Amino acid sequence: MMKKIFVILFILTGISAFSQSKIVGKWAGKDKNGLPTEYEFTQDNKVKILPDFPEFTYTVDNDKNPKWIDLVTTVDGTEMKVYGLVEFTSDSEIKLEFFFNHDKHPENFTEEKGEHTDIFILKKQ
Repeated sequence: MMKKIFVILFILTGISAFSQSKIVGKWAGKDKNGLPTEYEFTQDNKVKILPDFPEFTYTVDNDKNPKWIDLVTTVDGTEMKVYGLVEFTSDSEIKLEFFFNHDKHPENFTEEKGEHTDIFILKKQ
């Protein structure tokens, strides 16, 4: 019985890790103001956002449509969580939108860019 449970957990972990790894890599594009932006997602669930952001830990929920992407970091001893959405438009292109100062996850991308939300189309390098 324990062996069956272990096998099921192993398969589920593998599926989660595989789908999470789709985003791994360096993605580059421009924000709503035309400024260059880069995201470097690693296998160990870290993301560097350039320019000038602290390192975040990320998780992707592939069960949602569009997929949810959450970023977490600690700034001056306070945990900061940023909710986002990600859509894979092709193997080499993603659409990202992050929602700052939200206390719950948005369900859809916004049609128009708001004051605290940007939509990015990023190309994998």
